[in-house]
This record gives sequence, C-alpha cells and structure tokens, in this order.
Amino acid sequence: MMRKEKIKTGIPGLDEMLHGGLIPARPYIVSGQLGTGKTTLAIQFLLEGVKNGENVLYITTEEPPNEIRKNFESFNWDISRIKVFDAIPDVMTYEITPVKDITALREIVPFRDIPYVIRKTPEHGAPEMTFNALQNALKLALSTSDYDRIVVDSLTALKFFCIPSYDHNLGVQSFIRFLSELKVTAILTVEMPLEYQFEPELFLARGEIRLLKWRDKDGELKRGVLIEKYKGSSHDVHLRPMEITPDGIVVYSELHVEKSPLEAYLEAMPVEEMEEVEEEHLQEASVKVENKPVAEVPKTAKVLGKVETPQPPPAQTSQTPVETPKQVPPKPVAAAEEPKQRVVEEKKEVVDRIQIDTLTKEIKILRDDANDADLIGIEVKDILKMLDKTDTLISQGKVGEVKETVASARKLLDERINLFHTGREMEKVSAESGGIAVAQPATPESQPAPAGTTTTKEAVKEEKPAKKTRKKKEKKEEVPAEKPEKEKKERKRKAQKKEVS
Repeated sequence: MMRKEKIKTGIPGLDEMLHGGLIPARPYIVSGQLGTGKTTLAIQFLLEGVKNGENVLYITTEEPPNEIRKNFESFNWDISRIKVFDAIPDVMTYEITPVKDITALREIVPFRDIPYVIRKTPEHGAPEMTFNALQNALKLALSTSDYDRIVVDSLTALKFFCIPSYDHNLGVQSFIRFLSELKVTAILTVEMPLEYQFEPELFLARGEIRLLKWRDKDGELKRGVLIEKYKGSSHDVHLRPMEITPDGIVVYSELHVEKSPLEAYLEAMPVEEMEEVEEEHLQEASVKVENKPVAEVPKTAKVLGKVETPQPPPAQTSQTPVETPKQVPPKPVAAAEEPKQRVVEEKKEVVDRIQIDTLTKEIKILRDDANDADLIGIEVKDILKMLDKTDTLISQGKVGEVKETVASARKLLDERINLFHTGREMEKVSAESGGIAVAQPATPESQPAPAGTTTTKEAVKEEKPAKKTRKKKEKKEEVPAEKPEKEKKERKRKAQKKEVS
C-alpha cells in the first residue's frame, strides 16, 4: 500500500525542516515554554487546511474562544471558518449537583459565531470534563462531519483540570490512540519548560515539534524551532531560528542559530540572574550560620595555645567544664561567599565541558590527518605522542594546556606536510630540466629544519637508489636490441675463417 503524500503545515520553513510536511492521519505534539507560539502554530496549521478546502476543528481547554478570536484579529488572518469546541471546565459551584456530559451542554461552532463576551457558567449542573467526555464529543462531531485536521490546545490543561476519574497517563494513552483511529491529522500542544522532562504523550505521539525561546547576553529575545522526532520520515536535525510576524510564524530553515539556548543562558546569567541566585544563596547561608551553635562553627578549637581536632561532646556530668578562650564565630559574609563561589565554579565547569567536547573532536581530526601523513612517509611519531598526552591533560581538567598542545601539533604537522610537498616539487622540476640546477626553494639551508622533519637533500638522497634501479631496468631493456648485431658479426667472422682454411 502506497503512503499518502505529506500535507503542508502552512508555515514557511517548517515544511522544509519536515522534508515536505506531516504524514497525514497521525497525532503530533507541539511542545514549548509559555509564550513560544504554540497556539499561533496550531491556528496557522488549521488555516492551511481551510485554504485547501478541508474541515478543521480547534478544541480549546485553557483559553476562552472569545479571547482567542480577539487575540488573532491583530494577525492578517481570517479564522472565521475554523470551527471551535469549548472544552474549558466551568467555575466550580462547590455544591453537590449531578454531573452532566459535556456534549449535552456544548456544541461545535465556527469562530465567526463566537461572541466577544465570555460564556457564562450554568447555574445548575457542571459538565463533566474528562478524556472520555472529550472522546464522546469528537465521536458525535464526526458523526455529522468529517474533519481532516484537529487541534487540542492544550493537552497539559486537560490533564491538570479535568475531573480525576482515572489515571491521567492512561487517559492520555487512550486519547492519542483514539485520535489515531479517527484517521485525522491532529496537533496537541504541550507546555514544556526549558529543561526537558518526561511526559507519556511525548513518546506516544508520532512526532514532536519543539519551540524554544531565550534571551542573549544583550537581553534580546530569540526564538527557535527543533524537530525532536518524526517517525516514518527523515527531518532536519538542527535548531533553526524563527519569528512571529503579523502573517504568522516564519522559520528560517537555511540559517543556523548562532548559539544554543544553553550557551546563551550561561552568557546571560551573570547579567540577569546571577545577582538573584547569589542573593538567594547568601540569605540561605546567613540563616544557616545564625542558627548554627557556636561550638560547631570552628573546625579546630584553640586550648592553651595548642590546636586540637574537636571531639564529640562528652556525656553530661557534675564536673566543672574546662575553661577555654572565648571563641568567635566566623562572619556570616565569609560563609555566605561559598554559595557565590560555587555558582561561578558550576558555570565554569559547564563551559569547560563544552570546550573539552570541541577539543576532543579537533584531536580526532588531527590524529586522522597525522595517520594519513604517515602513509606517504612523513614523520609523525612525535605528533601522535603529543596527541596522546592530551588524554591525560583532559582527565586532569587542564583545558588551557590541551588547547596549546593541539595548536602546536597542528602547526608542526602543517609545516611538515608543506615541506614534504616542496621537496616533491623540487625533484619534479629537476627531472624535467634534465639534471640542470634550478633555483633553490624559498626556505634557506642556513635555517635549521624542525625536529623530525625530512629536508629536501635527504629526500633527494632517498630518491637516488630509485634512479639506479630505473637505469638497470633500461639497460636490460636495451640488451635484446643489441643481440642481433653481435650474432651477425659472429657469423661473418666464422665465414671468413672458413674461406682462409
């Protein structure tokens, strides 16, 4: 059975990242932090379906439809033909009332029929809002109209605010399976912080489009999009920049993000967050110092001019305690500097880890180049030893020395490769000129060659045995040509002898 062609998302650049669009009739996740553009992407996806004559449905579980309609009036869009289903729970009445099915009180309507005022909570009876109730609503909707594209915005709100009739993870699994059986292309939005966390919907869905935002060291807001997974299709694996315009989301699929969100966060941290983090740690440290008993503060106690390691407190007795000099606890500020130093060290460790990863890749490339040079006769043993030394330096965390060693090894290898090719060119010119002396290379003989390198003279000496071997072969090839002449002379000499006799 041939697979259907992919459908477009309607977002410039995103379809290129998806290598043509989305595989139809499957559920997908759009995840991201607050304010990254998940709802905008979802509406833009539905508008593409409307443009192609498809029936589309928007299910909202967190933002009232009247506010959504008002919000998107600032875009150059017409969302009046998108049908919407209000699945937001009503205001709690705190009264014992019979629970009603949501399909009995709500219906699907186009956005153009949504008033600009919020829907009122019914006085008697609150509709049931569960995964099962939403499934029943979709079944009823599909019994009267076939939908090609469906958006649930958001699945996170549905998990948080629905009636806890059963386990939410089972509800998510059942709902995503239900959408798969409907044979509709569905997008479910999920709230996700910068730190990636595990949620069942992420591995149950057939793909995940991740939206990101961060601030650089100048405080400017940056946005990006990443395809975390896409089952059944190849896709772009790079983080690409994006922006939200009056015409919707635009993804620049041919550009690269200059710095990852993590690197930008580390650069921005000293300016925007370091002070808050330091103040928080300072307060915690001050409280700990103030609450700590005086006897526990110093690590050693001075008794009669001698420094002794503190011992566990003895059992209470009626004996008079030994008098000791008055102990002064360290200043809270000194103790509070430890968290500040710890934050700086943690940041330095992350930066060093990134640098070490980059250096490790560079070392591998340099080692491969050295092995290739060894195959053509260039001396590289000392260079490989230098690279072996970097393993020890990396384990010791000496990033600076690793950088210097790699730079020296690269420079030395480049010099030897250039010298090798210079010698080859000299031999080639000498052979073509028939042994006539030619101009010397730019490098004067008075300058000593780097240790372990092969000079031009040494290369010529190594070439002499090869020339002798070629001359011997040429002589052997000339022998068959001279042999007939010798035989002819021998026959003539024998004929002369016979005539004399």
